[in-house]
Amino acid sequence: GISAYLGIILAGGGSTRMGRPKALLPAGDGTFLSRLLVTLDVCPRRVVVAGAHVEPIRAYLRATPSSQGGLERGEIVVVENPDPDRGQFSSLQLGLTQRRGDERGAIITPCDVPLASTTLVPYLIATHQGDPRIGLVVPEYDGNSGHPALLDARLFEVLLASDPRAHTRRAIEAALRATGLGERRQGVDEPLVAVNINTIDDYQSWLRRDSDA
Repeated sequence: GISAYLGIILAGGGSTRMGRPKALLPAGDGTFLSRLLVTLDVCPRRVVVAGAHVEPIRAYLRATPSSQGGLERGEIVVVENPDPDRGQFSSLQLGLTQRRGDERGAIITPCDVPLASTTLVPYLIATHQGDPRIGLVVPEYDGNSGHPALLDARLFEVLLASDPRAHTRRAIEAALRATGLGERRQGVDEPLVAVNINTIDDYQSWLRRDSDA
């Protein structure tokens, strides 16, 4: 069913260009992280993989009413990447270690793409479940790919056996080849799925647009 997906938020970067943890930047009534947790709310377990900022992220989740219960029930799990300099793929692998074995897939998003709607993930899941040959579903707007993306569970073991320092996209492509599964680029009517917020200028530009919406 729709609940058989693991949610993974990749927050392992140092956020050096932002001056503070990117996951904890204010967004509306919450933060990037709280916004992503809502986006992934259909996932029964949501894993936040953090690096240098693991303690501020844990403290924030403990202090935030919307996430306190999830932490206590094990529905939200924080995992520390002890060596985030290995790259984003090592954080993805750590997220996948939280699998329970009965998942049909995982919904993956970096914390700097927090702008997807709450209807996008069910749409990606429906796309995935409609074709057993799909190993990866990527949302696409106007030719630009975005996040969150969906990984089929048949890729998990191949990805976990890969080099932690691998480039994420290349590792996933290799896993698709190894399993014989395909990629589906799914067109969506959400321009914000392809917006990465990497710098202060990006963030301020998005804040202005969000306040005008």
